[in-house]
Amino acid sequence: MRVVTGTLVNHKRAKRSQENKYFLIRIDGVGDPQKASRFIGRKAIIKTKDNKFTGIILRPIGNNGLVTAFFKRNPPEHLRGATVEIQ
Repeated sequence: MRVVTGTLVNHKRAKRSQENKYFLIRIDGVGDPQKASRFIGRKAIIKTKDNKFTGIILRPIGNNGLVTAFFKRNPPEHLRGATVEIQ
């Protein structure tokens, strides 16, 4: 499997709440939900200088090719916009 990169967009959220362990990820080169659904079950890895956060992609969301990923340890808020490796 080849490694694909993406970007952390935001937390999964509703009008008055947000889920800290769920993140929305925009995968490079994916623009529709059919292509995004091919990444379900793959690992999403965020690497920082000190830590490595590992999550799993659960489902596509919306019509723009975004996916929802679940992380056991919730990544800190300042990592929004960081690069994610998808394996």
